[in-house]
Amino acid sequence: MPVHSYTLGLSGECDVVIFYENKNGINIIGKTGKYLPVPVEYKKGKPKNSIDDIVQLGAQAICLEEMLFCSIPYGYLYYGETHHREKVEIDQNLKNHISNLCNEMHEYAKKRYVPHVRRNKGCNACSLKNHCFPEIYHKESVNKYIARYTEDMKNA
Repeated sequence: MPVHSYTLGLSGECDVVIFYENKNGINIIGKTGKYLPVPVEYKKGKPKNSIDDIVQLGAQAICLEEMLFCSIPYGYLYYGETHHREKVEIDQNLKNHISNLCNEMHEYAKKRYVPHVRRNKGCNACSLKNHCFPEIYHKESVNKYIARYTEDMKNA
């Protein structure tokens, strides 16, 4: 499900959004009652030692809240390797952390600055790995990249 937040300048996709019947939820056209949207993020591996997955899920919840004019108190992370679903509370501390990260990201963009990235095994599963500047930089010089890109454009 595509989601976005104009406030934070984010967009992305939720793997799954479950709508649970809940008196504090939202109306859905064609349905009676109210429903609470709950994002679920699926991961192939197992839980990480970092909060990266929690931040991703929290950002999805913030986007849904803004889009649907509701409050989402929790979401779930499902890990394929452990076949376990973890409930994650979406509290104000998490939202503040995500807001700070977004502000930092936008400041980098304004300055046209690309922070250094440490490659890790997660890079191989990243949907942006073919577009990652550090990945390109390590493979070839900028001059070679521009020459190859220019040649590709001529042949297109």
